[in-house]
Amino acid sequence: RLLFAMSFCLSGCRQPREASMLSEPRAEIIVRPARVFHRGEVQLEAELALPRRAAYSWTASQGKLLSNDSNLVFWEAPASGKSCLITVTVQLEGSAAAPISTTRKISLSSPSTGGMVLVPAGEFEMGDDLTDLDRPDFIRTSQNMADKPAHKVRLPAYWMDRQRVTNLQYVNFLQAAWNEGLLTVTPAAVMGNQRGGGLVPFLRFSYEDLAGLNFTEPRLARAISWGDKRFLVKKGHERLPAVDVTWAGAQAYALFHGKALPTEAQWEYAARGSDSRRYPWGNELPTPRHANLNHLWGNKLFPVGTFSPLGDSPFGIQEMIGGVFEWVNDWYNPHYYADNYSADVISHPRGPHWGRDRSIRGIPSSYFITGADFEAIPTTFRYSWFLELPIGDGFANAKTGFRTVLNHAPRPVRRRGR
Repeated sequence: RLLFAMSFCLSGCRQPREASMLSEPRAEIIVRPARVFHRGEVQLEAELALPRRAAYSWTASQGKLLSNDSNLVFWEAPASGKSCLITVTVQLEGSAAAPISTTRKISLSSPSTGGMVLVPAGEFEMGDDLTDLDRPDFIRTSQNMADKPAHKVRLPAYWMDRQRVTNLQYVNFLQAAWNEGLLTVTPAAVMGNQRGGGLVPFLRFSYEDLAGLNFTEPRLARAISWGDKRFLVKKGHERLPAVDVTWAGAQAYALFHGKALPTEAQWEYAARGSDSRRYPWGNELPTPRHANLNHLWGNKLFPVGTFSPLGDSPFGIQEMIGGVFEWVNDWYNPHYYADNYSADVISHPRGPHWGRDRSIRGIPSSYFITGADFEAIPTTFRYSWFLELPIGDGFANAKTGFRTVLNHAPRPVRRRGR
């Protein structure tokens, strides 16, 4: 009898308490990506133990919450510090119970400057002051006039990738992001969340999703593929510049590593320095050893670093022109320089506040430079793909790659005796 009574009491008393614990509302904060860099952009998701309709409110001890009223928000990590506290408060719909509050401590890491060059602070003349506008054969087009007038710009120091991002580097990013649940793969593209824009293409396999539009499909390299839950690079293409990447996909790569796409000013200063040179290497016309230009090599792409050191910029940055264009952070406006001209030095310009498409810099292999005949200086040339296919951040082709910058990074520490 005693054993039976004890058994009855244990089973009868414990079960209601377990049921109560299971029904007790709890929230967990999920951080993607798991490793958070200073100034990196992070997705925060509040997951309830028992799914319910609810209202959400977020706070952060540091950094900047880019949204605040749903279970999935974006947060920009602070520029310094070892950790940050993130709190989400959840009020269940139709419940009179007190709100649920959960706090998570997030560790912060400094982005790596490996493979980057420190570009010192300085002033330079941005834009084209070299083209003779009075030449009788000069044709005034939006492309030829977009880099005029020249104007003085001052920039703080920053780090820039010595080389363009390669296919292998981009595949490693895609795989890491997919493993953390940040990407969706479709037959046409690798899709990811863009702040305020929902799912957008990061890397294009095709333009099948736009089959209803009347347009000429941009050429894609298709060096990166997807199969059996893995991203793969075509053999022999590992060190070629990553192309077929949209602006959103380039930005996502940068933010994942706590970095950014360069502004137009940062890109141009890194390409030409402070002496208003026409080319990264100086004013000497390019040869086949300087850059992949003038169809000297056809439309073939080469591994990054092929044209170094002869084609390097004043700061030792490689292949700023030739081969492919490069995405930059700014919106494109062909009249921006003229509309915002100032005789005073402009400090760290970031371009227009909005636009239809993003700017690209540099010039591809098909760009011809034949001495006195050219009208656009390669290091100041500004362009946009809007005229080719007006689909905004969903555009990608085989002619556009990118590199990243790191702002407000610590200077390298010199060891004693060196």
